[in-house]
Amino acid sequence: MPLLISGQASTGLNPYDPRNIDTLHRFLSIYEEQAERLDDTLLDGQDELGRVRARIASLQHELQDLEVKQDEHMAR
Repeated sequence: MPLLISGQASTGLNPYDPRNIDTLHRFLSIYEEQAERLDDTLLDGQDELGRVRARIASLQHELQDLEVKQDEHMAR
């Protein structure tokens, strides 16, 4: 059974045919733009994750302080 590559068998188009090189360039441009957007999204997500982790650590520290104060208050 022939391998179908993005509808190539049904349309008979060869993406590497020099007559279709403009289409290939446009595809690669779109691909690169999308990859760049995904990279930016990943970096933004990592930054946000870092901020959330720092906030979690801060809240855990505050909770520990409150628990210590509560224990001291209960001991009185």
